[in-house]
Amino acid sequence: MRMKPGTWVAFCIFTTGLFHTAACRERLELLHADQSEFVNENGREIHRLDGNVQFRQGEAYLSCQTAFFDIDADRITLMNGVEIYDGKHRLFSDRAVYEGKTKTEKAYHHVRLIQDERCLQADSVFYSQTTRQADAFGNARFDDLVEHAALCGQVIHYDRNTDYGYATGDPYIVQVDTAGGDSLIILGRRLEGWGKNKLAVVTDSVRIVKGGMHAVSRIAAYHTKDERLMLYGSPEMFENNRTLSGDSIQVRLVDSDFSGGIIYGHAVITSGDSVWQDILTGHLITMTTEQDTNRTVVVEKEAQNKYHIFNEDGSLEGVNDINGDRITLKFKGSRLAYVRVESSPAESRGMFTPREQIEP
Repeated sequence: MRMKPGTWVAFCIFTTGLFHTAACRERLELLHADQSEFVNENGREIHRLDGNVQFRQGEAYLSCQTAFFDIDADRITLMNGVEIYDGKHRLFSDRAVYEGKTKTEKAYHHVRLIQDERCLQADSVFYSQTTRQADAFGNARFDDLVEHAALCGQVIHYDRNTDYGYATGDPYIVQVDTAGGDSLIILGRRLEGWGKNKLAVVTDSVRIVKGGMHAVSRIAAYHTKDERLMLYGSPEMFENNRTLSGDSIQVRLVDSDFSGGIIYGHAVITSGDSVWQDILTGHLITMTTEQDTNRTVVVEKEAQNKYHIFNEDGSLEGVNDINGDRITLKFKGSRLAYVRVESSPAESRGMFTPREQIEP
């Protein structure tokens, strides 16, 4: 039988479409099961499989101990020892529903989604192999196993394409001290993380806790690679009977321990107790610290320092009040050992008030 030219073109388009559809729609393929039977559920024929159940779809491999396979819907419900691997990520859970048509995974109970050094855990996780995005719900935790940092919250969204995630629902960051010290914890209303940039940003009612140190601000940006914490929006930091405040504060950490920092704009440090208080003010204060103890403090731009002088027996000698363009303080232990005041072109000023004139 001879075909007319138009008929032949239509036939070619039709058959090409069939092959294209078959190639694009990779259906789920059963590889193994110890036992199988067909059951009827609400008028639908479901293939039940038990024992070492294994499926494949493209590069994705699915395994469990019990599965219910809806062939028409291209959907599997996997139970007991669920594992899904697509060549790059691996998902573990007690139960999961896999949609073959959309390549989506909905996992429940003790869920772990692992890729390289990242691990997302939650009560339930929805993941799309197509968009490479995951949503975790209930006791969610996203660990960076290299940086020893975790992003936690009741809800976590993670995009594998951009290595970006955010957490809501009482979110917080934990930076584990690998030396066994206190962990650094940053809390707020919303938390975002960029894995490639090693950056986490916490916003709204931020609180930071690290052993005896705690701080508050509106925004906190934590750079995990160089252990640098930036605080913005009326920040205050409380540490070792000291209060630090300014327009913004940079906190430097070494192995999660406070190693110094910089206070920018309207910078103030107060220290002491309820009886005697020393006050440092300026527009830029730089601190270097070892083992949580000040070694050097430099105050610049309209620098002012009011500090108490004590004798070796601990008795008060008097109070110094000094002003200058730049004040450098050096400490030996907890005691002030050196003060240098610089000014240009104006002169430095200082006033000493003896104990007799400041005590009642």
